[in-house]
Amino acid sequence: MNKRRATEIRVSWWLFWRYAWRMWLFAGITFVLDAAIVRYVIVHGHYTSVQIALVDDWGGLAFLCLSLFYGVALWFGKRILRPVKIEGTMCDVRVSSPSSSVWKRSLALWWGFNWRSSLLFVVASTVSGTIFPKPPLAVFSLSLLLFVCGVFSMWWMVFHPYGRTHVLITSGESHDEAC
Repeated sequence: MNKRRATEIRVSWWLFWRYAWRMWLFAGITFVLDAAIVRYVIVHGHYTSVQIALVDDWGGLAFLCLSLFYGVALWFGKRILRPVKIEGTMCDVRVSSPSSSVWKRSLALWWGFNWRSSLLFVVASTVSGTIFPKPPLAVFSLSLLLFVCGVFSMWWMVFHPYGRTHVLITSGESHDEAC
């Protein structure tokens, strides 16, 4: 691996980590709160089994919708796209997009990262399932694959863009030089 590729992977790792830990923390807290609310409604109400199934389904849907909104909102803010230090140089992370709406750009970035990550994860987990068929090893390998696929999907999105919305990493006053 040459020096340029190693730097690209390191930058991708930092960008992925900025996104991942916030998303995982939010998903964990939201899932626990959602489960507690659904459990409270089920235990303290006098519902039929069909109504309980609907409450459980609606709770899951609420969790997924909140996670989607938060994932898009992360790209909206400057938490992920703030400057990054590459080999001692502070480089700006910007977005180039034909859309003037910040929400459309955020949705495009969220979608660009997630479809790549999902594609890589499905392929890698299929291969991993044939290598590690035992459940304990499968859980460990899938957890590791989730992280590795996330880093490589961020690398794919930033350094080999596909589509009209691009993440640009630039240095200098004029933002014309690539880092």
